[in-house]
Amino acid sequence: MRHAALLWACLCFLSGAAAADGLYAASAWPYRVKRSGDALEYAYDLTAIKAGAISADGRAEAGEERVSKFLASLPREVRASVRLGPAALALAAPGEPERAPLAASFSRVAASELVRGPSIGKKASARMVPELHPDWPKLLPSLDLVLWKGRAVEEGALAAIELAAESGALGLPMGRRELWQRVLERAALRQRESQGDAKEGATLLAARVAAAGCLDTVNLLPEVKAVPAMREAVEAEVAAFRDDAALVPRGPYGWTGELRCIWIRDRVLGAPLPNTRAGAAAALTLLAMLEADPKLARGFAALQELRDSLHGKPGEDVLAQYRTVAGEGGAREAIQDLGGFFGKLEVALGVSEMAPRPTLFALPSRPVTRYLDQLRPAERANAGDELTIAIQEGRLPLEAPAGSAWALFRDAALSPLLRPESDGGLSGRLAVDAPYRSRLAVAFHALQGAHHEGEDEREFDEPAKDEEGVQLRVLLHVPPHLEVEPLPAAYARVAASLWRLDALLETSPRAAALSRVLPDGGRRGEKLRPEVRRLALVMRGLELLSRQVAGAEPGATERTREDGKALDAARAYLGAWRADADSGLDVRALEAPLAGPGDQLMGVFGIGRRELRASFTREPEVKILAGAAAEGLFVADSRGSQSYIIPFLGTGASVVSAARPPDRARFQKLCDQAGRTRESIESALVDAMAR
Repeated sequence: MRHAALLWACLCFLSGAAAADGLYAASAWPYRVKRSGDALEYAYDLTAIKAGAISADGRAEAGEERVSKFLASLPREVRASVRLGPAALALAAPGEPERAPLAASFSRVAASELVRGPSIGKKASARMVPELHPDWPKLLPSLDLVLWKGRAVEEGALAAIELAAESGALGLPMGRRELWQRVLERAALRQRESQGDAKEGATLLAARVAAAGCLDTVNLLPEVKAVPAMREAVEAEVAAFRDDAALVPRGPYGWTGELRCIWIRDRVLGAPLPNTRAGAAAALTLLAMLEADPKLARGFAALQELRDSLHGKPGEDVLAQYRTVAGEGGAREAIQDLGGFFGKLEVALGVSEMAPRPTLFALPSRPVTRYLDQLRPAERANAGDELTIAIQEGRLPLEAPAGSAWALFRDAALSPLLRPESDGGLSGRLAVDAPYRSRLAVAFHALQGAHHEGEDEREFDEPAKDEEGVQLRVLLHVPPHLEVEPLPAAYARVAASLWRLDALLETSPRAAALSRVLPDGGRRGEKLRPEVRRLALVMRGLELLSRQVAGAEPGATERTREDGKALDAARAYLGAWRADADSGLDVRALEAPLAGPGDQLMGVFGIGRRELRASFTREPEVKILAGAAAEGLFVADSRGSQSYIIPFLGTGASVVSAARPPDRARFQKLCDQAGRTRESIESALVDAMAR
């Protein structure tokens, strides 16, 4: 890029180079940088300056003779060694996001100059500056890209495990589909053979399990269809759940029809049974089946263990309490004497007769879901913002102790985005402005399938510059140099989540040999466990690299034997991220709202671009490597900023109507037809759901 430096110098070094402590005859930006641990070496091309590209003021004040000697004494290149140890960084997101159509995938993001809004002047000189000049477009692999990659692998792994558990290919004693089919068949048989409470309980059990079969009233078992009381009970159950927004699949459960049905079954079976004698009898009937069939009991327990390890344990499992209270007589005797059973419940649990509300298969409980569940109706309309504020204020700490459910690790992985200065892993070394903080909040919501406006509040003030007389010296700009966005805790927590998944896969050879599911229902060719382990190593490398960027390398006790491999893996990924298969996946997808019609439908509308500006708030140690002959000819200035272009996940929202929202494929087609801007997509969504 030396020819670019020459052109730039001829155009821009004619009026003096200002620094905080005066004016200089010329200035130079580096054209190359090398990293070694927490140290950087910048190289500056002085060819243009030696050719006479210095300020007119400098010539006038110093005179031609002094200027000629000054230029003759300059080397053609000078280097500066920069130790980052004492430095601290500031990150800002100046201006607005790019005014251009959103890309469908990260690999389609352009590396060219940003398309500015009408109020921001375009940098016409960007193609005539050194590569490390802030006006030169530099596309930085963003947090959004890396965290989305991690989320894509994790969601694909989750989908693969769920489908294998459904079909019986996971190695469990019984596949999930087979287990609930057997429960339904036996409930229908008991309904025909029983009387009184036992008959009512079997009817409700059969109806609830049949309704859990994807709310399908057409393809019922013949023995269920043949009994009017059971058929009517199924139809009533389906009608009760049909408009329940909790049954609209989220994340990977919306990718295929089979995954959608898994989500629906879990939520229907996880819904409390009614506070009636029939409700209690239905729960006891299921327990009686498990007591009578050891294989069914082992299959049920294995599914509970899978739920606990993947998603988390339930907050309260009333079905388990029923089992305990039923005691030695078992569930079958409890059905025959429901009054006596309710009395035991009251003594054991200290509750009134009908208070316990068991579920057939309890749903997991995690801090995030518990927080959202306790929101009042008015707060649920802005549940995403309420969640954000609770995490930012520390009212909802997201931690994942060793051995926790994998879902806790996944939840905790994103919290550094909301508390970058305290939880980002660079405490005391990182400051962010309000627009950048808001940009991280947008990423947090996007990775959770939600929408956030991301209002820009203020930017960092530029340092004041005093202008005195012109000095015959060259000002060497020493800006920060980013290879990744420096938020090491975010990468570390994704790595921890992946290693937790790896530990689960290690216990199940069949799960480890699965292939990851893709959003279109296809499969990645590689086996799951090697892919997860490789990405975990990349994330560790990105953590280390982002520490290096800020001069905060880990101490000896934090290093591992694999760190060298991790750094190599991270740099290999950053060097070829466009070629990564996941970078080419279409990111556009809608997510379900927390409530029903009238609330917001949220999702990722595409990949946008905006500027990231990095500067030092605490200066590094700089040593100019120019030799004795050039001593005193240079001064280093690390108070300037460096600019990057970062791709980000662009979100949007639309009000949900009574009409069914478009699925993933239809939504992506709608985005293309609408012109791929947030405003046009939101408008097209309204029109699509009004039809």
